[in-house]
Amino acid sequence: MDIKSIKTSPYDDQICGTSGLRKKISVVKQENYLENFVQSIFNSLEGFEGKTLVIGGDGRYFNNTAIQKIIKIAIGYRNRICSIITRCGKSFYTKNSSKAP
Repeated sequence: MDIKSIKTSPYDDQICGTSGLRKKISVVKQENYLENFVQSIFNSLEGFEGKTLVIGGDGRYFNNTAIQKIIKIAIGYRNRICSIITRCGKSFYTKNSSKAP
């Protein structure tokens, strides 16, 4: 896979709460909106090189697309994630992830 650097501009309304990014799908689907948010989280982390990233959601609309975008960003050279765990076909969010095999 080719790694691309894409210049974007920040969105002023991207504020992470305890439940992540809570926005309507029409907002999150704006060009580079989700990507900017995810990359900003990776940029804020320290000491995660070589660690495992667990990605999930509640399975609603846009969940699969969002997960695919997050995975692409995570495997980018600068993010240095070692492995990624996600769940197919079922919801995978905070309540259930602690029970996941």
